[in-house]
Amino acid sequence: MAKTPAFHEVVSDKGFDGFGIPFYPGRYPEVWMAPDGKRGAAPIGWLEVNIVQLVDPNHVWHDPTGKTFHLWLRAHTGLTNYAMVAQVTEKGPRPGEGDMELTFESAPSGVPIYYLPMPGGHMKFHVLYDKESKTYWLLSSNRPTACGTSTPCRRIAMV
Repeated sequence: MAKTPAFHEVVSDKGFDGFGIPFYPGRYPEVWMAPDGKRGAAPIGWLEVNIVQLVDPNHVWHDPTGKTFHLWLRAHTGLTNYAMVAQVTEKGPRPGEGDMELTFESAPSGVPIYYLPMPGGHMKFHVLYDKESKTYWLLSSNRPTACGTSTPCRRIAMV
């Protein structure tokens, strides 16, 4: 008879690093190659930033001082549909004054967040703020074969 461990026996409630990023072992600046030499993966990284200021006072990352901006970045991870997220905070006494500090966001539990699931986050995307509705719109492509094969990827989130 096999004993199956409970989830909390395997995964710490202090943080879970198990969502597979990076998927391939390539480290900058090397390109990882599969043993058959037919498939490679560039090192993980980020590209093309979108700057977002969360204006909803009920959002967990809202900054009532107006000095925090979130950076949503295209993520190159070896996986599809993940974007990278960071934050920049102005350190001056008022918005628009002082140095800016780049840090990463944290979940309410305190666990650091570097990546979030986002349709098309592995490809170029655009975040647009609509002042009238006070909402953000995501304009993205979700190419199902972007995982480097001619067959559809398995980790696809469609909206």
